[in-house]
Amino acid sequence: MKGTPAMPQCGFSARSVGMLRETGVAFDAVNVLDDENNPGIREAVKEFSNWPTIPQLFVRGELIGGADIIAEMHTSGQLVETLKSATVGTPPRRREEAAPAAADIPRGEVLLVDDPNNRPTATLISNIVRSKFDLWAFSLQDDSSSHEGDAGALEMGLTSESHFNLQLVAPEFEGLTPLQRQQKVFDALNEKDVMKRVHALSLVTRTPAEMARLQAA
Repeated sequence: MKGTPAMPQCGFSARSVGMLRETGVAFDAVNVLDDENNPGIREAVKEFSNWPTIPQLFVRGELIGGADIIAEMHTSGQLVETLKSATVGTPPRRREEAAPAAADIPRGEVLLVDDPNNRPTATLISNIVRSKFDLWAFSLQDDSSSHEGDAGALEMGLTSESHFNLQLVAPEFEGLTPLQRQQKVFDALNEKDVMKRVHALSLVTRTPAEMARLQAA
C-alpha cells in the first residue's frame, strides 16, 4: 500500500485498509513509499504480480487484486470469507447464480470518448476497449480534477487525464475471476502503453448477466 494503515497516503489505500479492518481479520502492510526501509519495492511488486496499480492484496502469497476488487469482494461478503478461510486453511465457497439467457439481456449505454485533441488518453482508452471487447455497456469518467496537485501524478509528469473511473460490461468476462477480468483489461491497455499515462484507474468489470441482475435488483 501507499503509506501505512495508520496513515494511508492515497485514497485507494485508505479505502482498502478500511474494508480490511471491517473483516476483523489481522493483516500486515508494506509501505511502497518508504524507500529507506523498503527500497525498490514499489516497482518490484508490480513486476512480481504483473499488476500495475497499488494497493495490492495478497492472501497466502497469491494476488487477490487491487482496491476495486477488494471493494467488490467486500460488498458481496467474499472478502471476509476469503480472509477467514485463509486463517484455517479452508478454501472459500464459490457462489454460483443462474445467469439470464443472453438473448433476454438488453444492451446498456456505451459512452465512448472521441476527442483526440482535448482528451487524448480517454480517446485512446475508448478505442482500445472498443477493439478488444464486445461492449454491452461502457463509461469512462475523468476524475483528474478531484486530484489536482497529486504528488504521484506530478512525479509521472501528468497534469491532466491522470485519474479515471472505468466501468466495462462485456461477455469476454464470463467464467473469469475478478483478478483475471481486470488483468485482461490491463493487458489490452498495456499494448498501447496507456498505463504509463495514467496515475490511478478505478476499474469495474461485469458480464452482461451480472449487469442484468443489478438492473433487476
